[in-house]
Amino acid sequence: MVRYEEELICPSCGSTEIVLLESTGEMYCKKCGTILEEELLRA
Repeated sequence: MVRYEEELICPSCGSTEIVLLESTGEMYCKKCGTILEEELLRA
């Protein structure tokens, strides 16, 4: 599932279009693609 995190701002481009991929925990900017947070799943 994809969720938008509206309160966050991308440090690279200033966009507020931040996307959270709930399945992986990855958070990235939809506009420029900068990864803001990355959670690695461990088996």
